[in-house]
Amino acid sequence: METSLTEDQERTPPMDASLIPAAGRVFKTLNEGIHCYMSYARTVGFDVRCSSVKRNRAEEIYSRYLVCNRQGIKGGGRLPSVHDRVVNAGDNREHRRRLSNRVNCKARIGFKKKKSTGEFVVTVFEEEHTHKLCTESSKVFMRINRRLNVAQQAFLGNCVKANIGASTGLRFCKETTGSYANVGATDVEFHNFKRDVQTYVDVADGEMIIATFKAKQEMCRDFFFDYHLDEENRLSRLFWADPRGRRNFSCYGDNISFDATYGTNRYAVAI
Repeated sequence: METSLTEDQERTPPMDASLIPAAGRVFKTLNEGIHCYMSYARTVGFDVRCSSVKRNRAEEIYSRYLVCNRQGIKGGGRLPSVHDRVVNAGDNREHRRRLSNRVNCKARIGFKKKKSTGEFVVTVFEEEHTHKLCTESSKVFMRINRRLNVAQQAFLGNCVKANIGASTGLRFCKETTGSYANVGATDVEFHNFKRDVQTYVDVADGEMIIATFKAKQEMCRDFFFDYHLDEENRLSRLFWADPRGRRNFSCYGDNISFDATYGTNRYAVAI
């Protein structure tokens, strides 16, 4: 006969004592302790975020706290100061209402470095939560469990090259794996990775396209390209012609193309 968990068990579920980073437990490194608490959070069913960090004069961490992501309250509990109220008194703009999942949860863990050995000991461990924990079916969607694997990163990188959006890439992965629960990530992770790829390309786009054209020229002698750099060593003009384009030019001569998406790019140059 199946029994349902009580409300207290949903907030502090029973589990193996060896997996619990209880107070007094010692770890060789801080990363080892953080990894242990992350594994504990994945098993129990809650997300973790970093809290306070203390460093010594050598900028070495000697104290660190991790808390449940539902710790605190909306706005941090700080009342607006007199100066803020005066400044915003005439502001009649409609402000966006944002929902908050913070319920002043007290669950947390604290690590402190031992001066004698350099190890980190758990000084504080609050196990009880003030909210219900995630169910087994919902754990895959927790932030702590969402990540892109190497194959998904490579696939999304190819999507960026083909000008395919992150949401479409997520739907492709969903169709491949069978369901969104099998993807292991959400739309947020796909968009964040695409943003990181575009940020990387943004500072090296000129070098990358020149390197690509050089590789094409080595593979095909009939491929031609030329470019010009401005005073700041930035790519200002670029021309290329593939073998098919060169054959078409020999048959038909010049051609004129019209860009229906005329606009101005980020360098304020008309395109």
